[in-house]
Amino acid sequence: MRGSDGPKPDGWEDVGFEATVGQICELFGVTPRAIRFYDEHGLVRARRDTLNRRRFGLGARRRLEIVILLRRAGVGINDIRSVLGCAEQRGSFGRIASLLRTRLEALDRERASVLLALAKLEQAAA
Repeated sequence: MRGSDGPKPDGWEDVGFEATVGQICELFGVTPRAIRFYDEHGLVRARRDTLNRRRFGLGARRRLEIVILLRRAGVGINDIRSVLGCAEQRGSFGRIASLLRTRLEALDRERASVLLALAKLEQAAA
C-alpha cells in the first residue's frame, strides 16, 4: 500500500480536494468494491456529487486510510467500527493498540502451530 509512505495526489491535504473512488483505489491499492463496502457499512462516508459519484474529502480519506491499515492487520469490521466510534475520545489509540496486540498474539500462536506442523512433516519425510 502506498498509504502514508507513498506520494499522494496533488491537493491530498487540501481541505477542498475531493478524491474519486479511482484515486482512492490507486492511492491505497484497494478495489472499488472495498471502498463501496466500507461506505455501505458506515466505516467511511463519501459525499455524493450531482452525478451520484462518491467523493472523499480530507477527513474521509484519513479515516479510510485507518480502516484499510486495520483491515490489512487482520482487525475485523466490527472492531474497526468500535474503534472509529470512539476515535474522538481520549484513549482510542490505546484501543487500537490493544486490538493489534491481540491480533499479533494470535498470529504468533498460529505461526508456532505452522512451524510445529512443518517440523513434524519434515521429520516424517526423513
